[in-house]
Amino acid sequence: MSQNSRTGALVGGAALSIGACTSLLGTFETGGVGGSRGAMPSECETADDCDLGALDGDCASAACEDGACVVTPRPKGSECGEPGDRCDGDGFCVACLVDKDCDRGTCVEGACVEKALGETCLGAKECSSGFCSFGLCCDAACEGPCESCKLAGKEGSCEIAPLGTIGEPACAPYLCNGTSGACPATCTKNEECVAGRYCEPTAKTCELKKANGDVCANDTVCLTNECYQGSCCSTACVCGTCSTGQCVVTVSPGTDPQQECGSGTCNGLTGCSTEGALEFVTGAKLGLTGAAVARAVAVAPDGAIYVTGDYVGSVTFDDLQFPDALNGDAFVMKLAPNGKPVWVTRIAGNVPAAGLQSGKGIALGAKGNTVFVGGDFTTAVSLGPVKFTTTGSRNGFVATLSPTDGKILAGESIPASTSAGSVFVSDVDFDPASQELFVAGTFLGDLKLAKLNVAKGGADAYVARFDAKLALEAEVVFGGGGDDVVEAIAKNSQGILYAAGSFTSTSPAGVSFGGKSYVSSGQDDGFVASIDFGASPPKQQAFLSFGSTGSDQARDVAIGPTGGVHIVGKKLGAISFSGGLSGIPGTDDTSDPFVATYTDKLAFDWATTYPSATADLAEALAVDSKGFIAFGGSFASTLTFRTGVAVEGKTGSLEPFVASLVPGVNGSFEGFPLWAQAGTESLGIDEVTGIAATPQDRDVVVVGVYRGAMSFVGKSLPPTSDKTPSMFVARMKH
Repeated sequence: MSQNSRTGALVGGAALSIGACTSLLGTFETGGVGGSRGAMPSECETADDCDLGALDGDCASAACEDGACVVTPRPKGSECGEPGDRCDGDGFCVACLVDKDCDRGTCVEGACVEKALGETCLGAKECSSGFCSFGLCCDAACEGPCESCKLAGKEGSCEIAPLGTIGEPACAPYLCNGTSGACPATCTKNEECVAGRYCEPTAKTCELKKANGDVCANDTVCLTNECYQGSCCSTACVCGTCSTGQCVVTVSPGTDPQQECGSGTCNGLTGCSTEGALEFVTGAKLGLTGAAVARAVAVAPDGAIYVTGDYVGSVTFDDLQFPDALNGDAFVMKLAPNGKPVWVTRIAGNVPAAGLQSGKGIALGAKGNTVFVGGDFTTAVSLGPVKFTTTGSRNGFVATLSPTDGKILAGESIPASTSAGSVFVSDVDFDPASQELFVAGTFLGDLKLAKLNVAKGGADAYVARFDAKLALEAEVVFGGGGDDVVEAIAKNSQGILYAAGSFTSTSPAGVSFGGKSYVSSGQDDGFVASIDFGASPPKQQAFLSFGSTGSDQARDVAIGPTGGVHIVGKKLGAISFSGGLSGIPGTDDTSDPFVATYTDKLAFDWATTYPSATADLAEALAVDSKGFIAFGGSFASTLTFRTGVAVEGKTGSLEPFVASLVPGVNGSFEGFPLWAQAGTESLGIDEVTGIAATPQDRDVVVVGVYRGAMSFVGKSLPPTSDKTPSMFVARMKH
């Protein structure tokens, strides 16, 4: 077949006037070159006088009519030239009109053109190689199920398919082995088997993976890819058994008979403990007149950390410079989950070098979309667009801030009604379900909320409820003739708020709560009280006190994932945590830290104390999503939680500590200590002041204060003088 092709295209035209001779088909495109490419106009007497120009004589004829040349093309498809050539209907002889006219290649502008390797194709005859495979022109037939002509970077070349390719057609239950173009009939490794199968090493065949509870030799033979102690398991498992297909933790906490936990031990409930491994710790750098104290911490669902407290002078945290404070101002600081500071907001007084502002409690709105902070101030303070002036010597405040940039959005004061009063804030808690903010504290003299409250003598306690816009909704006030202090609050999901603290009111009146009177048995007694804020007005439900002839205090309270109420604090001497029903005695003359747990009805569950020869106390508490308890405070010299778990400090100083307890395993091991960590080397007074559990991964974030040179869990912090407080923030594995 010839390879002739059209070189021009006729366009419509008309015969010239008499005496002129031209083609009735008109002139041809010139393609930008001068002159016509078809028959030239001419006068004629016979057909021999007419020139066909570029037209093919097999596909066009000329005649002289009335002295003018007339050219007529033959019908499209007429045979011409070499065998297989066809007229295109415009006077040209071409090799093809459509693809099927070509023995090889495709028809492109009348010529049969063969495709190169790697070009797309529908059949083998389109390709110069004579092979079309995987939709591409290929250098071979490439028909093996484990061959491919479309590997990236090698298109057009027939290659063996990589290991793990399913095959075309599929080689199930095997996968291509990467060495042969044929489907394997045996296997040597699991990667040569389809999903849901493994390579049985003896028979070298791909067998179905095993169900939970079946005997296994390694992870890869199980459907879940989890083989534990010879049984396929539904989940990863340590410190237990999986013979039924479900992981059951059976190993007692504090032990590790199979050596599964590395430096940790089994925790008796979920697997391994972490020994309180430190993820980060950062301390503030102070200027010549600087000081800083962190008092409370909260962690958002996304892991962001929010800290409040107060400072004076020049303070730098990591690379975040605080605005200089002339006297004493409150602050709110946001940190990323890795401890990198994001922003800091100063809550400053309006009278330079005169007022004292302090941040005491912090809470977060649903999904962390609002930051709530509570504290107290003297003289005057600006909270966003509003300035508040004290009516007494000190007033409380609450404020909302943007988590994005720390901007103060709104604020409200909790005032005394006269100059004889003082109002302090100790803690805040936000209920995302009801969208309500709870604020607790203590007042002296008088307190003006919805109504005037006059202290019965000494300090009295209050709890107030605000809506999310800081509008006051309700209040509860209780106290007696002594000093009655709320240190912390926590609300459960049923609308019950728990307040923990201490009171000194003695006979005959005592503390009045819920229509009953309670008296202290010594210097001060600890208490935990429940208030139903779902009722209108709020109902004072239960008041549980505990104490001895010494000083006993509850310092923090937290709600467990199953509703249990946990408190921490300090005790001195013999004490009953259950209101006289049961408890733990003591005879020493120095304070000891304690942890106690009650039901949501404040029925006693369990309690434990940690006696020593020095004055120690528990100050802060958090309970994670599995119920594990983290608490911290301060200790002197040595504090032992159990054999093998103790913290060591320096005699003559107080050091911060953090410890972890098991919530309870099948009715036993309640409060079993897992690990304890501490700060060391300082000669100052140091303590943990706040703890929060991270919502997602159960870590704990710890804040506190230190003086002098301190190392926390082995990492040194920026030194200060032994009398100047500085703050630290740490994140630990729980």
